[in-house]
Amino acid sequence: MKVSLVGHSYLAEENRKSLTVLAGQVELEVVSPRATRGMLFSFQESDSSLAGEGWIMRLHRSWGSPPLPPFGSPLRSRDLGFASFQPDIIHIEYDPFTPLFLQTLLCARRYAPRAGIVCTIRQNTFTSRGVLLDWAKSAVTRLLVPRVDRFLAVNSGVARLYESRFRARPERITSCTQIGIDTKLFSPERPAVFSLERGELLIGYCGRFVAYKGIPELIQAVASLRESSGKDLRLVLLGKGPMQEELLALGRELPWLKVMEGIPHAEVAGFLASLDIFVMPSRILKHHMEHDAHALLEAMATGLPCVGAASGAICDVLEGAGLLVPPEEPGELSRALKELVEDEGARQRYGMLGRQRVLESYSLEAVAATYLKAYREVLITRRIPRLSPACRDRTGRGTP
Repeated sequence: MKVSLVGHSYLAEENRKSLTVLAGQVELEVVSPRATRGMLFSFQESDSSLAGEGWIMRLHRSWGSPPLPPFGSPLRSRDLGFASFQPDIIHIEYDPFTPLFLQTLLCARRYAPRAGIVCTIRQNTFTSRGVLLDWAKSAVTRLLVPRVDRFLAVNSGVARLYESRFRARPERITSCTQIGIDTKLFSPERPAVFSLERGELLIGYCGRFVAYKGIPELIQAVASLRESSGKDLRLVLLGKGPMQEELLALGRELPWLKVMEGIPHAEVAGFLASLDIFVMPSRILKHHMEHDAHALLEAMATGLPCVGAASGAICDVLEGAGLLVPPEEPGELSRALKELVEDEGARQRYGMLGRQRVLESYSLEAVAATYLKAYREVLITRRIPRLSPACRDRTGRGTP
């Protein structure tokens, strides 16, 4: 089976592990922009291609410029490599309203008309860009949704949005995170490499420094728990973003709060191994919910007991394997943390449950297996010919 995977996520070296695992099952080519800028990472490649174990990544310059988004802009390529590669499956990791999705679909129809179309959908809230643009995005998405053979929804909120708003058929939607977790790198056996002031217990967060991630509530919850319990609890925040200077200043005032600037992704495993409890307290806004909870999955794989706000993907990931609390409720968050702080057995139990959840559903191997199953089902469906009316019996079933 030949698969063309269109997406920019694999500019991050750590994410290429997913390609290597998938390439063990299919012949794989990746189509990617040479550069991307995002909320947490930015990359720039000068080469026209990159190669790994069993896969090759074709890199193209983008046509993107304002007001186009930083990702999802059209690429400077005539056929995206489809004419020579002739893929059986074209997997597009962009929502259908993006220009690159449309370019990929047009190239597929022209140069690989027999290929099945798979699309990863990630936006579980339809971000408003103004009345006219919102109307155009919705109209384009409704038009293009029927052109997709299978959607891979990164969480249940995405699936519900596409079913209700864009009339995607439920049987064509599979729930699957986009990037699997390296459970050998993120594991309970990983040694702690950061020398942090632990106090009695060390609580941690890793992600973007922005208010909608719930960082103010987390700081408030830990402060409240320290006061009510009398325990020397410490909180460490790792990341970068708009709140960085504010948090650094706060860390200078509060001796129990440490703020760390971003580190290479491969070093995050050592950071997580230094913690006792991990928290992802994301808020729910009109145009934002947690999309994939990737940092939470890494913490769970490390064997950490986790607390998360019931926002988007966090519900799918953590339910039954950790503690869920209402978003923007520092009191509830403090009570959940207290349960774990005071009960070592609960910490161990939730740590084991979280690790098992990732091994079963979110590891590199599990995600690749879900992809492969979806690809095969698409090919089988496309190869079944539609029966003409003359070949149907009175019950509507095909005749033998």
